[in-house]
Amino acid sequence: MKYVFFDIECANCFDGVGKICEFGCVITDEAFSVLEERSLKINPRAPFDKKGFGMGGIHLEHPFAFYKTQPDFSHFYPQIRDLLENPTCLVIGHGTENDVRFLLNECARYDLPPMDFKFYDTCELAKVIYGRTEKLNLKALYGEFCAHEDVEQNHRSLEDAYMTRDVAKFYAKDLGKKFSKIVASYPQATGECFAGRMMKGGVPALQYAHTNHLNKKNRQLVRTFMQEEMAYKRTQTFVLPTEYENDHFSELMVILHRMKEKKLSFSFNLWRNCIYVTGDGGNHKLDQYRQYLKEKHLRENVKCISMSAFLAELDLPPEDLIISPQDLERMIGNMQCNRDWYTRYLRREQPEKRPEISAKFRIKNFFKKFEKRY
Repeated sequence: MKYVFFDIECANCFDGVGKICEFGCVITDEAFSVLEERSLKINPRAPFDKKGFGMGGIHLEHPFAFYKTQPDFSHFYPQIRDLLENPTCLVIGHGTENDVRFLLNECARYDLPPMDFKFYDTCELAKVIYGRTEKLNLKALYGEFCAHEDVEQNHRSLEDAYMTRDVAKFYAKDLGKKFSKIVASYPQATGECFAGRMMKGGVPALQYAHTNHLNKKNRQLVRTFMQEEMAYKRTQTFVLPTEYENDHFSELMVILHRMKEKKLSFSFNLWRNCIYVTGDGGNHKLDQYRQYLKEKHLRENVKCISMSAFLAELDLPPEDLIISPQDLERMIGNMQCNRDWYTRYLRREQPEKRPEISAKFRIKNFFKKFEKRY
């Protein structure tokens, strides 16, 4: 088993998309002895964020102009892919999710097949092993755990890869275990690139947060469902209380699927001729709308219906709103935005078993072939 410690630097991350300009890695054996190092300088085919580099105190190994003379990511793609997908290697980084996201960005930008590999994160290990909640950046951990090691701290990819190696080496020495054994014990610090998406801790990458709170990520998923799954001519449009939406994400997904079956529409906002579902507690959304109408001297044009009457119209008993996390995963996995990826994921996780062939059948089939031949 070999360890591949890697780090990436980007020219910019405008629009949330990283354009790689450096890929540095250190390949070691299980005793952390260096077998090979690589420092790839890559033309980002994009401008450098000079302001961001200055504010962050980031200094690359070469002037910006040098990187423009190098081959772009597509040239180095086979080399990086073969290294990261090598089954005999553990791929390790610090804050690895960011670097993996940059790789996915570049594969998409250059229309290259995404890489499939598992990775491990020394930053996440610091959280779960030592309970750290702050000073988790690589420089801070290295300075605390490995101050005796002689590595420059200039935020360059190869140097950062060496620093990551030394932090991992500290974990192994401190815990008295091989690093491969340590990461096997902490799935929280394990991630995976699969079919163009990034997973963490073995949880399918279905673009939602595993919480019943309607946070930003879950709200976006609901909007995606409305755009992709409810793109039919509006009939009746229902609006739920903010207080209900905020803390009932899984129930909301069940409601939306039933509304889709009945060709009903859903909206986050009150608007003309919609039907407002009243629930227990405050009705902040409705109160605001009524205040707006009052200020504009307009007549109220919102119909109201109780939650129980709304569920009855959907033929949805209250007990059917409660679903298991597995059922929620399948429901979201079968949305248009997730369906292809989720199908591939299930095929990998649950490969179809070939039916077992009895010995009697095999012998009978052999004699049939024998008779045909002679």
